This record gives sequence, structure tokens and C-alpha cells, in this order.
Amino acid sequence: MSAIHIVIKTLYADEIPLSVLPLFTVKQLKDLVQEFTHVAAQDQRLVFMGQRLDNDHTTLRALNIMDGSTVYLAHLLQGCGMAKESKGTKRSTIHDVVAREYTIHLHKHVHGRSFKKRAPHAVKAIKAFAQKTMGTADVRLDPTLNKQIWSKGVKTVQHRIRVRLSRKRNDDEEAKEKLYTYVSYVPVTSFKGLETQVCDE
Repeated sequence: MSAIHIVIKTLYADEIPLSVLPLFTVKQLKDLVQEFTHVAAQDQRLVFMGQRLDNDHTTLRALNIMDGSTVYLAHLLQGCGMAKESKGTKRSTIHDVVAREYTIHLHKHVHGRSFKKRAPHAVKAIKAFAQKTMGTADVRLDPTLNKQIWSKGVKTVQHRIRVRLSRKRNDDEEAKEKLYTYVSYVPVTSFKGLETQVCDE
């Protein structure tokens, strides 16, 4: 059975892309979300199309969660019935420093582009993906990744590429952006079965 790609959107507008199977239960989805957000499964409140996903044994297919669906995540605060921001707190990027590996489908980004613009646009697409996924405006590409994108020339861009997105703290105290994302190339022999995964830095 093929995996579907969904997005978990948090209270802070962070977006977490996930690859899941349609037969995953709500409990399995919560366990996966816990890995990325560190919000315990029992403290999560997932909402899809205005419906709370309270039955942990229901499958995603039964809930009509399909490829491209967005599920919203709120988390319960102790002593509160509804999720809400506590006073005095500021928006935070999910637990600041984190590293994840993703497979990016470059072909859909460069399809229809003129030959001379394909490789440059692939670079832009990777940066845009990193900005959206990690919530940082400052994105830096590893030279090895750039070399891989251009390895077959400006015209021929590989269909898929595996990358590691590492959100780091900026050492420059005067920098406008306190966090940045470093994107590096991950060599793989096959993309089959690869899913988004959290990495140890």
C-alpha cells in the first residue's frame, strides 16, 4: 500500500510534512507526531475538517484523510480543557534545534521550466521547502548538495533528492535571525520506502 503525504499544522503555524499509510490509526499518527513535536500523544488534540480525532483506533482512511490533507494539532495544557497560549509566551519554532531527513520531489518543481532555468529553480525550490518546513527565513545549502543538483548540468535535474534539514541556533548574537536551517545532501541507493525521519545531531 502506498504512503500518503499529509501536513500537521500547529498552533504556531509550523507545518510538519509526514508520510503515513492510509491504514494508520489515530494513535499511530499521534505517536508519529510526538516524535516531531515532543507533545505527548495523550496531550494532543488533532482536528481534521472541523472534526476532533478522539477515537485512537479509527484509521486515517476511515476519516477520509488523503494525500495532501492538512491535520491541525493543538495540545492540552494542564488544568485547561482547551489548548491555548499562556500569557507572556512568545511564538516558538518547535523545540528550536532539530534535524530531519526528507525526500523532495524536484521534478514537479522544474517540470515545464525552460532548460536553462531548471537547476537554478531546483535550488530555489529546496530553499523554499526548508523555509516552510523548518520555519526559518535563513536557509543555507551545503556545497555538496549544490554540486549534486548541478551534477548533470543545468537541464537535467534528478526527479527526487534526499536531504537533511538541520535547524540550528545562529552564533552571531547580532544576527537578525536567531535560527537558521542548514540543508545537506543525503546519498541513497533507492527512494523506495523512505519516509520523513528525525535525526540525531
